[in-house]
Amino acid sequence: MGDRQEWPDRAPSDHDSDAASHESASVSESETDTETDSSHDEQEQITVDLTLPSPLYLAEKPKKSLLCVLCKKLCTKPVVAPCGHLICHTCATTTGEGEQPPSHCKQPINYTVVNLAILCQVADSLVYCPHAHVVEHRTAKAHKQFQPVYDVYGKKAGWVQLVAKQGCTTKLTLQNAHAHSVSCAFSPKPCPNACGITPVGPHQLMVHLAECNQTPCKYAPFGCSTRGLPAEMSVHQATCPTASSPLVMQGHLLSSMHMGLTRMLEQFHRVSDTLANMERRQKELEHLMAGLQARQAQAQA
Repeated sequence: MGDRQEWPDRAPSDHDSDAASHESASVSESETDTETDSSHDEQEQITVDLTLPSPLYLAEKPKKSLLCVLCKKLCTKPVVAPCGHLICHTCATTTGEGEQPPSHCKQPINYTVVNLAILCQVADSLVYCPHAHVVEHRTAKAHKQFQPVYDVYGKKAGWVQLVAKQGCTTKLTLQNAHAHSVSCAFSPKPCPNACGITPVGPHQLMVHLAECNQTPCKYAPFGCSTRGLPAEMSVHQATCPTASSPLVMQGHLLSSMHMGLTRMLEQFHRVSDTLANMERRQKELEHLMAGLQARQAQAQA
């Protein structure tokens, strides 16, 4: 490809023309196969999509070059149309009956090529955890605790409050956001009383447990099936018939033994730490005494 073209020393014959045509056809077929394989690989890459967290809180306003020219949303699956415009794969494959979706310049989209460069930029976009505490308005007194967040259209979606007790404050790249949200400590959890409510965050869960009407009796592991509001359970537990059962008495005994063993273990660790400190100080004193004896020996010599 980079070689200098050599002009022939003689006029080509019919045999040479046939050979050249055959060679040209072979080269064309080889290039076509290479382009087909490359196109096939690129089409395989289109299935690689970012798993978006929900909701999506962008920490920075996305650049216009990362937005689809049709739907104006962040291109999480960017492709290039034949006209050269950047569109998302959803818009490229959204078709009517027998129609191709029009591109930004009103040209039909017969094929698309994945834009890996844009995909990498989108994957590296900074976002907040979907379990962050986002409010519509920030307070003037604590404005330093708030940072703006944006939606997929690049519009301001609110303010994330950077207070650990209110929600997750983690900021990370978009490609790692979904995996973090699954294991996040602020991810929604179901009620442990199995009352059937929609999973909620830790703060909302504490509020719910204070008034859950399916709160079990503390003697439920021993056979009591009574459930109700927390205040009702406090009254019930004072006169619960299961409280006097042999299983409960054994449970109390085992609990007392466990607490006693725990206290003994803590005392053992404290004594061990004290002995370790005493041994360390003894070695320091022995080292000092050895130094003093050496100096005395030098002075007498």
